[in-house]
Amino acid sequence: MLRLGKVTDLVMIQSYPVELQTALLAELKILDDNYGSNRDVMRDYGGYIILSESEDDLPEIEMEMNIRITVDGIPEYVDVIRCSNRKVYTSTLFLLGSDNGIVLVLPYDITPQNILNYTE
Repeated sequence: MLRLGKVTDLVMIQSYPVELQTALLAELKILDDNYGSNRDVMRDYGGYIILSESEDDLPEIEMEMNIRITVDGIPEYVDVIRCSNRKVYTSTLFLLGSDNGIVLVLPYDITPQNILNYTE
């Protein structure tokens, strides 16, 4: 599981498909532009991105977000990211307050059904 909060964190995902990198870059630019690139992403306003490839991470993510995303999480939006290597991801924004949110990025095949319901 990776946490990305600033544009400079993109180096952590260089091995991922370019389409995913491009989508996450757009999210990180918004955070940097609106909340500052020098913020403490875990404590200051704005939020960050969680990228996970494993279903086993979901309980830890739920604890961190204090939301049962697999049962009753209500996303602000869900985007589907289709990559040229045929990998498909979901990018889901959960607001945790008026100025704090987490974008949860998961492979489509492990995305909880209640999140997928928002893609239809």
